[in-house]
Amino acid sequence: MTHSLTATPYSSAIRILIGDDHPFMREGLTAVLDYQPDMTVVGQACNGYEAVELFRQHQPNVTLMSLPTLESLS
Repeated sequence: MTHSLTATPYSSAIRILIGDDHPFMREGLTAVLDYQPDMTVVGQACNGYEAVELFRQHQPNVTLMSLPTLESLS
């Protein structure tokens, strides 16, 4: 899910990926970060597998994650 409420060009904004298993946290962080003129949330992941896929797809500058371990992915 991609959100952007700012007029900042995508290429100059800090691209952020949020990974959390609690929808309230993902949506809350997205709402706060999207109001920053130099930041945009490029994706939200609800589990580790989705986080890895979204990271590969969007190559964010910053990833904020609070998810269970991903040991089975290695």
